[in-house]
Amino acid sequence: MIKGNIKQLISPGEQAIFQSVKNEFKVISPDLEQVMAWKNGVFIFENTPFNELMYELERQYDVSVKYIGKQPIIHYNGVLPRDKPLSQILNVLEETGEVDFGIEGKTITCRSLK
Repeated sequence: MIKGNIKQLISPGEQAIFQSVKNEFKVISPDLEQVMAWKNGVFIFENTPFNELMYELERQYDVSVKYIGKQPIIHYNGVLPRDKPLSQILNVLEETGEVDFGIEGKTITCRSLK
């Protein structure tokens, strides 16, 4: 990896993250299943905060999320296929009984039920 004049050698299975405050790379060994999930056609959620999960859906389906009331404070665990329609993914998330969704055009409306 190269950032300006700073170089960092990484090995297979490692990931380099540039830390601009320290002006150096931090080398980590990420969860490869999680990193490669997009290539394998799945979302993998491991204690994932609701807002991060919704951000992934926004990116995957090219939509935006609008919250009615407060944003839910919940975490999700599971694996969901990326090739399913957005409505099916949202139905699975609704089964938790924590949230309710609506879709209008390219906007997801989310309401916390708790």
